[in-house]
Amino acid sequence: MEQKAFACSWERELCQTFPTSTKIYMLGSQLFLLCLNIGSEGQDHGDHLTTADIFPAESVSGRGGWQARALPIREKLRKWQKAKPEPSTTADVSQFLPIPSDTALGAMTTLPPGETSVIQATLNSDNAAEEDDLHDMPLNAGDNLSPGDLVEISLRSLADETEPAVFLKEYTDSSLIYTLGGRCRFVRSSDILWSSPRFVSISILAPLLSDVPSVATMATMTAEARKANEPVLLELPREAGLPVLTQMHQFNEKVVALYRNQSRRLDQMHETIADERIYLSMSVEEIATKLGLRRSGPTPSSFSPETIFALRRALLLHPYAFKPDLYDPRVSQNFEIRPRSHLIRLERAEQMIREHRKACMDAKSAGAAALEAKRSLTSAPVEEFLIKSRRLITESRSGRRRIRSALGPSLENPVAPSNVSPSVRRTQSIQERLSERFSQDDQDIIFALKAWCSYREVQRHSSMFPLGSWILRAVGMYEEDLTFDPDLGVLFLQEIGVHPPWLDTIFLDRTFKLLTSSTSSSSNGMPVEETPSLSDSMEDMRRDWGSMPVYCIDAASALEIDDGISIEPTSDPSRNWIHVHVADPCAFISPDHPIAKKAKESGSTIYLPGQAFPMLPSSIVQEQLSLAPGRPSITFSGLIDSDGSISDVKITPGVVQNVIFITPTKVREIIGAERSPGGTWIVGSRPKRSTLQNRSCVAEIPAQQRNDLVALQTVADSLHQRRLQMGQLHTNMNTRPDVFVSFNSPTPLIAPETTEMARFFDGDPSIQLKYPSPDTSQPELDIVAPFMILASQIATKWCFDRNVPIPYRGSVPRTAEPINHGEFFRHYILPTRKRLGYDPPELAQKYINLAGRSKYSLEPLPLVTLGLNMYTRCTSPLRRFADMVVHWQIQAALRHEMLTGESLIRCKTEEHHFLPFSSSDLNNLLPLLTKNEREIRRLQSRSLKSWSAQLIARSFYFHETVTPLPPTLSMVLLLGFDLKSSTIRGWVKELGVMASMQSVLEDQEKLCNMKKGEVWKVALERVETVKGNVIVRPLERLKKSVTEEEGIDWPQ
Repeated sequence: MEQKAFACSWERELCQTFPTSTKIYMLGSQLFLLCLNIGSEGQDHGDHLTTADIFPAESVSGRGGWQARALPIREKLRKWQKAKPEPSTTADVSQFLPIPSDTALGAMTTLPPGETSVIQATLNSDNAAEEDDLHDMPLNAGDNLSPGDLVEISLRSLADETEPAVFLKEYTDSSLIYTLGGRCRFVRSSDILWSSPRFVSISILAPLLSDVPSVATMATMTAEARKANEPVLLELPREAGLPVLTQMHQFNEKVVALYRNQSRRLDQMHETIADERIYLSMSVEEIATKLGLRRSGPTPSSFSPETIFALRRALLLHPYAFKPDLYDPRVSQNFEIRPRSHLIRLERAEQMIREHRKACMDAKSAGAAALEAKRSLTSAPVEEFLIKSRRLITESRSGRRRIRSALGPSLENPVAPSNVSPSVRRTQSIQERLSERFSQDDQDIIFALKAWCSYREVQRHSSMFPLGSWILRAVGMYEEDLTFDPDLGVLFLQEIGVHPPWLDTIFLDRTFKLLTSSTSSSSNGMPVEETPSLSDSMEDMRRDWGSMPVYCIDAASALEIDDGISIEPTSDPSRNWIHVHVADPCAFISPDHPIAKKAKESGSTIYLPGQAFPMLPSSIVQEQLSLAPGRPSITFSGLIDSDGSISDVKITPGVVQNVIFITPTKVREIIGAERSPGGTWIVGSRPKRSTLQNRSCVAEIPAQQRNDLVALQTVADSLHQRRLQMGQLHTNMNTRPDVFVSFNSPTPLIAPETTEMARFFDGDPSIQLKYPSPDTSQPELDIVAPFMILASQIATKWCFDRNVPIPYRGSVPRTAEPINHGEFFRHYILPTRKRLGYDPPELAQKYINLAGRSKYSLEPLPLVTLGLNMYTRCTSPLRRFADMVVHWQIQAALRHEMLTGESLIRCKTEEHHFLPFSSSDLNNLLPLLTKNEREIRRLQSRSLKSWSAQLIARSFYFHETVTPLPPTLSMVLLLGFDLKSSTIRGWVKELGVMASMQSVLEDQEKLCNMKKGEVWKVALERVETVKGNVIVRPLERLKKSVTEEEGIDWPQ
């Protein structure tokens, strides 16, 4: 049980100071001493809690004290032993009431001085939401934690070990917990892997809570530490926490005992529950049931917290066999279980690589043994793989350029646009070349390498992790100054013909494969399935909208048409009926239909640059459901006053006839709305977007219809202005480019993977990147968006008035801030908007952070940044399953009202049994809706970053664009300095993408002093195509932030 890890020259002095059972860990720049009194049975006894603690090397003295400077280790320990103030007997716990959880940065033992925000946490991770979707970013859907909850936290620097802790308080960017060692620790939400409510009572916790800093005090402490570029250190009295520690250690002892009693079953559980060839997904409770662990109650999920914790600990100790949901582990509690055959292949490959490495080391030794080692090395499977890899890399480089760790375009240029120089021209078709065949040994080695670098499934502490780097070095084809890491491993697999040269890494994501397993890829919107016969369940209730114009405003390349808009004047000139006609798939597809079940698994259509994976079969959508003349609709109608208020609402099944397809560009031309053009970058030939055969957008429209569009814009403005007063933002923060990829050939976006033969490609896809206007002071008014929000408001009010349960969306404002969102809006947003006419990005981001992230809920919640008091989404049932759920509920209520002849508004029934989803059903569905939505946003964002980076790399390194990239660029800083990654992020105006400045030691202070909203002149430094990162270096500041120029003093 003893373990010693020594990292410094004073290691022996520490060993003499502490007992032999002490574990010494060096975590980053911090030293931790784990003093465990180990009994005869190897058990940690709770009666030694006063000395069995984890002491941070930065611990400080004083009741609830903090400081930013380190003390010598001995002095700290003496101060800790002497600090025994009397615990408070009472405490005001009102400030510790639950507040929303949030994604915050930094798995850290102290609160970092760097500032973070919701947007920063989002943009700095691969599981990010779309960068411009700032009004509607989904929250981690876990229940809010309360003081006294038991939580499981990860010890990231100690492999995959976890430990229990007690939740104390939520702050702006982190949660404060009390650990098993009697320490305070600031953690981010993703570090909390599991929770059990009400573990410690408030009465026991009160002495600790009385010394926890308030939100305002912590904000002051953080600001002072930030100025000193030092971390915040927090300590609570040990004796005040002694009852809590006792309870935690008793819990931990039970966990250890459970693990010991079930050790054989837990050690062999992968062999017991895993399938031979396919991946499985199970919850912890399902795994416990499968293993036959003892329940604490009669229900399937009634396992004790100790049993769940012990099982989770066992699962996390085998990260390659059991992979948890890393993006929201506290909610899903699901583990992906790898097939047994995969583990066997990985172990076989690892053994081959180890034997080859040993033979190489032996071959370097002197004497007769070296000769024998060289003979055995020549016939080793790994050596044969390395020799073959060198040949394949040489073949790849003969036809495709490379600059360090970036794989470039093909050298073949048989066809090129006439206006492009020969050095820039690309092929307009892509040809595949088959090369050498891989043996079974080769395939096993490639399988292990893909697990290491492509899927990132091999943990850094694993014995397998360094073997991947060793293969890259042994092949001898890469410069020594490169980093031999998984990113370079991806390049290696591309150069030996395993991965295509234009690899989009989301195709390696197992979540993507699961989400798209029930869909068919549709490139450029072309249908690929046969059309089944479906009947209309709302046929006898439909209203024929006759000659009323229905304006479907969308791009000519749109895959489906979800919605159209009509305006109907009334006798009162100040009032108009607005009808939002939405496609009606749910009248044809019941919740238990196989198509609906597949849609539930998919969650939504996945849109990638140049390719889409539709949620519903393309043939059904195009031939029966997408809005077109004679097609069914469900219409959300609102009577709108001139001030944007809604006087009446109706929902009507119908059939649209006079459908007019028109592009947003044409609408802007008619209503006289100017739009800043932004810009476009293209590598390869200009890609062409296909349009659907059954739809053509009008070029000219009659005067009456022009008047309709002008009137619609007037109503849209009034709706928008009303929401602006209620809290909606007024800023242009769209930082997401429009990227389109075309292969100009039948070649799919990614060829099916195979490891049987190496494959190379001559030619490259064309990539087009269009970016929006860089002028954040000119918010664009969209004629469509206000009406989509209106339809959702109508659906929300209609269901709420009838007590019809639906998945509401809203935001829970953050209370872990010295100022709330309402005060910030009144004191800073509105006065600045009145002065400038818009909301500066730095203020808008702060407001979004304060407003909280949106979530699904069974109860109505305000969506603060849209200025709404309750909200759901209903306008995209062709591509979002959550919208289908709302439609099913509404249609069931409509049918019931027609059959009974009575409105449900007067019905007092708590539960409507005629609805397809009860409140309980929806409550069980919300986690899946949240998880799928979050995963799809993450995947789409990753794909967008990947193709954007590939375009920029082809222009920056290989000069493919007709117009060269400018030598210097301007970058708007949108995020504060992130101490953890030593980066600051912003939007590059000339490229239309987000980029990062990465500091080195000498310029870290320079980056720390940069402020959000500033504009900097930068130069492109490098492009990381695997991660999709664009790295720039700062040159000089071009412009102060708007708030600094205007002298606006606001709480940052």
